[in-house]
Amino acid sequence: MRRVVVTGAGGLLGAAVARHFRERLDAVEGWSQTTRSLPDGTSLRPLDLTTPDVPEAALAAARPDLVVHCAALTDVDGCERDPEAARALNALAPGRLAAAAAALGAGFVHISTDAVYDGERPGEHAEDDAPGPCNVYAQTKLEGEQLVLDAHPAALVLRTNMHGWTPRGRLSFSEVILRGLAHGEPLTLFSDVTFSPLVVSDHARLIGALVDRGASGILNFGAADAVTKEAFGHLVAEVFGLPADPIQGVTLASRDLTAARPRNTALDTTRLTAALGAEPPTVAAGVRRLRETIASARPELRDLVDDQGRL
Repeated sequence: MRRVVVTGAGGLLGAAVARHFRERLDAVEGWSQTTRSLPDGTSLRPLDLTTPDVPEAALAAARPDLVVHCAALTDVDGCERDPEAARALNALAPGRLAAAAAALGAGFVHISTDAVYDGERPGEHAEDDAPGPCNVYAQTKLEGEQLVLDAHPAALVLRTNMHGWTPRGRLSFSEVILRGLAHGEPLTLFSDVTFSPLVVSDHARLIGALVDRGASGILNFGAADAVTKEAFGHLVAEVFGLPADPIQGVTLASRDLTAARPRNTALDTTRLTAALGAEPPTVAAGVRRLRETIASARPELRDLVDDQGRL
């Protein structure tokens, strides 16, 4: 493998994936609709993936060996308000890109979401469980999975949830928690919503490992365990040495949200473990990795924590 294209390379995961592959390869091209460059000076190609024929032409010109498709409309409530925009970017665009990659003989990794599961039953969800998306975001992401695999049967589809250091723009979940803890601001975190998030630095590394091992099909791509969002906040407080007093547990039913949210997206990672040849990290290990990679945080967040992990 010599050439890689990463879509959504200005965002949380895309920037981490592009960085990972740049450490291994010379020819890594990052695409972004909204960002021209990353804080480290890396230039990105401005591209609207929903414009007919434009991404296909760009892919044909780049002639990659691998496409890692991270771009998505991830504002869950925004998707509910504009389902056409959500479908254009989350479903139709990945299907077209997968078809273009297949025509070039390139591999394709599609980043999906754990929200395709309905979240109504307890326990971990396995890949063979029937999906039951409860909002427009999840519905369009599920359609995207189907279109990708129809167009490129050897593609790798990863159902996942992530957190980590964002290069710019909207803060990730862990960053929101960290900022709130550092400033002593009230943090209302769901006590009855369970998930299995991976930190993006591990996310990028494990994508590379799966590509190297020739993985394909649908995989649950999460931590080896699961926690509630409230418990996740306490983990961040513990690892960063910050007071947990601002954290207030609330129930999903107590919040008036535009889009419904799944209550439980804990992931069974048995297939992922087999594909990797090792278990993925735990949620707590991911939060520790977040602390270890504090140097990659944007300055306004990095400066909140001193080198001993305290204010």
